[in-house]
Amino acid sequence: ALLIVYVTSLAEGIPRGQKRQAESRTGRALLAHALNRARPGTPPLCERDIPPLLCFGPKGKPGFQALAWEFSISHSHGLVACGFSARPLGLDVERVRPFSPQLAGRIQAPGEEALAGAHPDSDSRWSQLWTCKESCMKYTGLGMSQEPGEIAFARLGPAPLLAAGGKGLCFRSL
Repeated sequence: ALLIVYVTSLAEGIPRGQKRQAESRTGRALLAHALNRARPGTPPLCERDIPPLLCFGPKGKPGFQALAWEFSISHSHGLVACGFSARPLGLDVERVRPFSPQLAGRIQAPGEEALAGAHPDSDSRWSQLWTCKESCMKYTGLGMSQEPGEIAFARLGPAPLLAAGGKGLCFRSL
């Protein structure tokens, strides 16, 4: 099955108030690029051509109205990623950031205590745990209507593993 993931970063110097809009445009541009590569011989698309092709699921997950492709776009602090596939997918990108005990407690599921909290590089591990959970929420289409603490991971690292219920799901973390 086809899976393409594009990752880029925004150019330096974009004013803070314009970064989110620039990240969104860049995500659509990456998606247009993926569609152009997957559909040779069709008129090329650009980022402004993407919105009319979209529809939204009951919880807001975007998809294509009439194309048999799936995608997931994520952006955070100048990083932008787009995953494109013939199968459902969820993708998230984050920069490592500090996690307060309150935020860590909100995302942690029972049984995950040893995954990040006592690790010497705990902010990096909490960031990875959050990213894995958000990609899972995007995959299911539930998004933020699902609490991160409802999803439990048994392992982090390059190939994170869900604690239960993830039959057939494959996670990769870079």
